[in-house]
Amino acid sequence: MHPKFTNFFGQVQTAGWLIITIIFLANFLGPFSGNMILPMFNVLKLEFNVEVFMLGLSVAVFMVPFSITQLFSGVLSDLFYGRKNIIVGGSILSCLGFLLAAFSPTIWIFLVARVIQGVGAAFIAPIAMAMVGDFFSKEIRGKIMGGVAVSTTLGATLGPLIGGFFANFDWRLGFIALALATALTTLFAFIVIPSNQKQPIIGRSGEALKILWEVLTRKEVLGVGLLGFILFFIRISVYTYLSDILTLKPYNLPSHIIGGLLALAGFGGLVAGLISGYLTDKIGRRKTAILGFLMVLIVLCFYLTVGWYMILPFLLFAMGFSITTAFTPINTMAVEVYPKYRAATTSIYGSMRFLGYALGPILAYPLYVVGLIGGIAILSIGTTIFGLLLLLKLKST
Repeated sequence: MHPKFTNFFGQVQTAGWLIITIIFLANFLGPFSGNMILPMFNVLKLEFNVEVFMLGLSVAVFMVPFSITQLFSGVLSDLFYGRKNIIVGGSILSCLGFLLAAFSPTIWIFLVARVIQGVGAAFIAPIAMAMVGDFFSKEIRGKIMGGVAVSTTLGATLGPLIGGFFANFDWRLGFIALALATALTTLFAFIVIPSNQKQPIIGRSGEALKILWEVLTRKEVLGVGLLGFILFFIRISVYTYLSDILTLKPYNLPSHIIGGLLALAGFGGLVAGLISGYLTDKIGRRKTAILGFLMVLIVLCFYLTVGWYMILPFLLFAMGFSITTAFTPINTMAVEVYPKYRAATTSIYGSMRFLGYALGPILAYPLYVVGLIGGIAILSIGTTIFGLLLLLKLKST
């Protein structure tokens, strides 16, 4: 049994706040490092003398190992090495990946560095999420998950801004700064996370695959993972093709204006993270998730109207707000749905979420070709309705 850093009234003790800081940092640095590279594309093209395809590949080689490795990081944490060792090890690996990127002489070394970064991140974020269930009582988990949503959104929002600064100054310093920040986080985690966070070791390594299969075949785990997949699928599909259509006639918006509009979605997510955490604890996980999905559905319907462009700033803010409102309780469900192997569950959940992120633009492309933003809206509306039906079938945690 893991110690709970909350008292009888659900108040967080001092040691608990240090653990929360680790959890927030882990969820901030992942999306920050993933998005920081986006505004560096032009500089990196000149630096390595490559086409944009190779830089797009640098995103894929980060995301694919990040998604796949998460399937195993949780099992390793649950069965063999515990939370502390896995998070510290993943942080060290990420730090090495950032340093290798900073001193890469060729695009191929840079791509290898991105793979290392993706693998390292897979050993951090899902394990940090599992720690919410390990250390804190059910009464405040929703609020902490709201903070996790704020940290994640803040990292995704600030990543391109800081990346743009380093692109104009020296892109390599950006990765050196990330390495230093990760090194400090590693040291902080090593000091703060209790050393006794280690599950009993199971002697046979084959047992890990058995446990992974046990978690994968639980309907409630797959259900929560599918909800995460749906939300990431909708978000990346809408943002990707909305960014493209705004460059076409009659809109013809420059890239910095489009970036500013998308930042409104990030701001909406920041606001929602605080509110949705409270609602998750107050009215329950499933009710808050249903509320978030209904808001997503309403926002998507506006894209089928003639005047959607006139209210686009509102729609983007509302999209960020509603998706985060849905994500916070679902993240909390992922922590609670199978506590026997909590890290394995959150790892599978994270893997399914980011699979939606990876597949969204690919699967949505035919609808975009046929119906532009209206086609994306119809696909997303259908996917949202499916998510609502799935939520209604899930038992409340």
